[in-house]
Amino acid sequence: MQRLFVGIGSHQGDDQVGWLIVEQLKRRGNIAADFRIISKPLDLLDILDNCEELILVDAADGCENDMVYFWKWPTTDISSPVSRGTHGFGLVEALILADELRLLPTNVIIVGIPVNQFAALQPIQSKTVASIEKFVSTLEATYA
Repeated sequence: MQRLFVGIGSHQGDDQVGWLIVEQLKRRGNIAADFRIISKPLDLLDILDNCEELILVDAADGCENDMVYFWKWPTTDISSPVSRGTHGFGLVEALILADELRLLPTNVIIVGIPVNQFAALQPIQSKTVASIEKFVSTLEATYA
């Protein structure tokens, strides 16, 4: 099976967490998968060729800080209106479009990493950096 991990993020504070987790998963090499990072959810449309399982890792605002959240797509448990967030075109809208274009694999998992700060021109919070190892270990235990 062709598994693809995609870290979604930006340079805005804790929104970097999806990138950092996917980069660390790739570096550690314990999961058989391809790894990509993107800034805009709409960029998914360009990278789904030959993908049989898609795992999206993104910052999740308003979740408890010490849990990793897993949602199987499609879900009504998350929303990302176009006007919200740092990505412009939201993740939900990008997944709906990819599905309508028949680009999505059967198995799509959204992994939400709890964060608190998306302020422009701010660094990632030290407590978010400190929790990355725990989140990477959780994903390795789930997908290795």
